[in-house]
Amino acid sequence: MIATPNSKQLIADFLRQIRRTKKLTQNEVAKLLQVDRSTITRIEQGKMTIDLDKFMILCQGLNIESEKIIELFKKN
Repeated sequence: MIATPNSKQLIADFLRQIRRTKKLTQNEVAKLLQVDRSTITRIEQGKMTIDLDKFMILCQGLNIESEKIIELFKKN
């Protein structure tokens, strides 16, 4: 998938919402993905995107069903 400005913002909003719902800090998500906290900040700001492997690790680590992700992109 090519990251368009819209898809970057969808991923940014999705990550931020899930992180806050699960009451996790950016540091905790960064540790899960084995990246620096500043990377999570940039993703949540829509300044960069996350690769598919990291996105799947995130979803598995946070117990997010793949159907929810697919629905998110279908709506937009």
